[in-house]
Amino acid sequence: MRKLASLILVALMLSVVSSVQAQEATEEERLFAYCDRLYQMDDSKIYLLVQDEFQKFLNRYPDGSAASEAQYKIGNLYTKRKEKLFAVASHMKNLYLYPEDHWAEKSRQEMLSIVPEKGKDRELRAKMATDVILKTEPASARHFRYLEHLYRFEEPKLYQFTYDQFQEFLKRYPGSEEADLAQLKLAHLVNRQKLFHQAIAQYLKVVYLYPTSSLLADARYKVGYIYHQELKDYQHAVEAYEKVVSNHPESEWAENSLWYTAEIYTKELKEYGQAIRNYELFAQRYPETKRAQDSLYYAARLYRDKTGDYAKAIQTFSHLVEEYPASRYADYALVGVAKIYEEKLKDFQKAIEAYQIVSERYPESSYADDCLYQIGVIYEKELKSNAQAIEAYEKLIKKYSESHYSKRAQRKLKKLK
Repeated sequence: MRKLASLILVALMLSVVSSVQAQEATEEERLFAYCDRLYQMDDSKIYLLVQDEFQKFLNRYPDGSAASEAQYKIGNLYTKRKEKLFAVASHMKNLYLYPEDHWAEKSRQEMLSIVPEKGKDRELRAKMATDVILKTEPASARHFRYLEHLYRFEEPKLYQFTYDQFQEFLKRYPGSEEADLAQLKLAHLVNRQKLFHQAIAQYLKVVYLYPTSSLLADARYKVGYIYHQELKDYQHAVEAYEKVVSNHPESEWAENSLWYTAEIYTKELKEYGQAIRNYELFAQRYPETKRAQDSLYYAARLYRDKTGDYAKAIQTFSHLVEEYPASRYADYALVGVAKIYEEKLKDFQKAIEAYQIVSERYPESSYADDCLYQIGVIYEKELKSNAQAIEAYEKLIKKYSESHYSKRAQRKLKKLK
C-alpha cells in the first residue's frame, strides 16, 4: 500500500514539474514540441499535416534553435511519403541553411542514402558527399546557393516547390544583393512552365522593384521575346525590345532586340520605313556581325520593293558590296543595282556597268552568265548596238559554254550575223 502511495506521489510530482516546465517554455519551444509530438506519432494519414506544421514553425522561427531539426524532419516525411525528389531537395536545404548544426550532417547522410551510387544521378551524389558549405558566408548567400541548385535540376515535378522556395527567399531577404537575380530566376521558372502571362508579370517585377539592377536588359528582353514568339503580340513585343535597345545599348540583349524589331516591322506590322531604319541602325552598331550584311540586304530590298525609293536602294546595295565584298549577297546586290537601272530608271549604260562588275569580279557567281546575257540583250534591244551585243554573246559562249544562257546566246548570234 505504501509502495503504491509512493508511486502515485512521484507521478503527481512529475506532472507538476512537467506542467511548470510547459508554462516556463517559450512559444517557440511549445510550437516545436507540438510539431515533434505529431512527428513521433508516425501516422501516415497525417504526414502532410505534420510537414505543414513544421513549415509553419520554420516560417515563424527560421533561425530558431530547432530550425535545422525541423527541416530534417520535413525531409524525412517526404521520404516516408515516397517523394524522394522532394526529400533530397528538403535535406539539401538543411545543408545550406544550417551548415553548423548536427542535423544538417544527418541530412547529408539521408541524401546519400536516397540517391543511388550509379546511374544519371551519380554526379549529384558525388557533389552531396563532397560539397563544402562555407559557414562564413552570409545566410542569404547560402540560401541563394541552395536555390541555384534547385533551379539547375530543371525537374518539372519540382517547379512548384522551387517556385515556393524562391518566394520564401525573397520574402526573407528582400534587400539582399541576390534578390534581383532570385526574382529573375523565379520569372524564368514560371516561363519554363509556359505560364507566359504570369512570367511577364514576374519579369516586370525585376524592372520595377530593382530599377538599378544590371539584370534589367535581360528581364525586358524576355518580356519582348514572350510577346513576340509565344503570344504573337507584336506591338507589345516591339515596345519591350525597343526599351532594351534605347536603355541598354551595350547589353548582350540589345543586338537581338534590334534585329527582332526590324523583323517584326517588316513581316508583321508592315511598317517598312521603321523596319529600314532599324536594319540600317543594326548595320551601323554591329558591323562585324554576319547579320550586318543581312540587314543591309533587307534594307535595300525594302527600299526597292516596298517604298519605291530606287536611289536609296542603289545606295544601300552598293554600300553592302563596298563594305562586304566577300558577302554571299555581294553578287546579288550588284544584280539588284543593274535591274533597277535597267527596269526602273531606264539608265541602260549604268545597268551594263553593274552587270559587268558581276561578270568580272564574281566569275563563279551563279548570276555571272545571266549578267553577260543581259548585257547583250541591252545592247541589242535598247541601245541598238549589234556589234557590242555580238561581243557580249560571244564572251558568254566562251566563258560559260555549258550554261543554258550560252545556248540562247548562240541563237541570238545566228540572227545578228
